[in-house]
Amino acid sequence: MWFIFFLSGAINTDFQVERDTNLIPYVIAHYKIPYSDVTFYKKDTLYEARYISVLVVKKGKHQIGGMSNKEKIVVKDYLETISPNKSSAGTLKEELRNGDYKVILNIWDLQSNRRWSWEEDIEIPEIEPLDIGSIQWFSDPSHIISTKDTVRVKIIVFDKGKVGGQLSYYYRSSKGGIYSKTDTLLEGSKRYLININLGANQFPENTYKLVVQLKGTNGREIRERSMDFEIREPFFQSKMFFKRVRELTYIATTKEMDELLKAKVEERKELWQEFWRKRDPTSGDEINEFKEEYFRKIDYVQEHFSTGLTEGWKSDRGKAYILLGPPDYVERHPFEMEGKAYEIWYYYIKDYRLVFVEQYNLGEYKLINPPRGF
Repeated sequence: MWFIFFLSGAINTDFQVERDTNLIPYVIAHYKIPYSDVTFYKKDTLYEARYISVLVVKKGKHQIGGMSNKEKIVVKDYLETISPNKSSAGTLKEELRNGDYKVILNIWDLQSNRRWSWEEDIEIPEIEPLDIGSIQWFSDPSHIISTKDTVRVKIIVFDKGKVGGQLSYYYRSSKGGIYSKTDTLLEGSKRYLININLGANQFPENTYKLVVQLKGTNGREIRERSMDFEIREPFFQSKMFFKRVRELTYIATTKEMDELLKAKVEERKELWQEFWRKRDPTSGDEINEFKEEYFRKIDYVQEHFSTGLTEGWKSDRGKAYILLGPPDYVERHPFEMEGKAYEIWYYYIKDYRLVFVEQYNLGEYKLINPPRGF
């Protein structure tokens, strides 16, 4: 089997299920695209980019719904076109019924013809007379926010018969700690809106689960739903700084790695910027293309090649992808009657034919014919 790699880039996306006042369910895809991820062209005195976003809904193997938007971005300043801090946001929405679905979001940059794609399996259960309609996330679609930001969530509860009940919600860290437990009495309304605006600085840096529980007046639990998110300290104070430094192992010297890992907080920014300044192919502009591309590769291999034993960037396939880029083609053999699963990556210009073998049936592919110096 042959396949081509698609991009998963720095674009942030989020799929949510919501219900309107008539209890009709919708799947909603939110996305945010940094200007630096799309291609602009000059038109008179302005710079213009165009992209298409497409939402596809499948039930089993059959497409049963979808919609698309064609968007245009126009800016005056060239530096905005390469800025990762400027972005275009959008939403696609499709009405559904109860059941199980696969939702797919595709985005095409019309200038470069690059494509990004994300998908997720969702379940829309039958709603009870008293039930949680939706948990809506209004912070960054990535569900990763800084301690300087705010956790913004809306919980919607429907109560057809106005029987009342109790809603409780709290935040549970990956380490098991419970934060900010809140109980709310529900009575006298068919629809309740609970808006949460909580400073992220109240949480230690960690991953969290917002847990929402709904009980009837008799104390019987009716529904529990949850939503995951992550809180991070500002980059140079956070665990992410050390993670990113360790990911430089393929391009940094031992001395550079040692200096970055041992630097005091107040020294980290200057050392980090100096490291990338030496590797900036177009010094003087806002974007370091080499840095952006390097971490795109890191994030790609983390998502696609990580196993329970090894992070994607430490794997043989991850190393090859980071150092050589995406292969021209991949020949996959996931199961052989008399042998082990293997993949062959072809790099035609470099004349490389890399063979990766899954030796222990644990998802870990080892490169058995590394090029000289690899």
